Amino acid sequence: LTRKQKEQGLVFFPVDSSVSSTVYPDTIPEQNKIGKTVRAFATPGEYEPLVFGVYPLREIAILSAQVSDFKSSDGGVISKEAFVLRVAKYRPRRVGAREKTYYEVVPELLEKFKPLIVKETKLFWLSVHVPEDTRAGKYRGYVTLQGKDTEIKVPFSLTILPFTLPAQTEKA
Repeated sequence: LTRKQKEQGLVFFPVDSSVSSTVYPDTIPEQNKIGKTVRAFATPGEYEPLVFGVYPLREIAILSAQVSDFKSSDGGVISKEAFVLRVAKYRPRRVGAREKTYYEVVPELLEKFKPLIVKETKLFWLSVHVPEDTRAGKYRGYVTLQGKDTEIKVPFSLTILPFTLPAQTEKA
């Protein structure tokens, strides 16, 4: 870890939004992912998650979280109003049956961000509804996590593809 990361008291890391990439309270991020840009792609009109974890180096309060506008190099903008930041709430879940029952703590709910004390790894879920009129291109933005003595900018890169998905049809 860098001296700056140690001083800030926590590090962030990108998370694949698939089910196979669950972040648990005891998750330790891979060294090569710490501080890396969170990347995703989407099409105009689509909802897309951009997911990251926060690993505390000591107990730390995150008092606020601000999402920036996402901007492309050719002047395109996805307004911060298109984004919603949520934090996973963890709950025990029973695994197994009868004699072999045990509990594991898993992320179960996504709650809108509110100030929190981070004592263990947390999963953050930034959802975007890409406006229908968004031009194709690479958009960059940040989520700024602010504590009493620290400020961390989590960088994002969202690639908007040059087509739209067909409307979903109902199947019986």
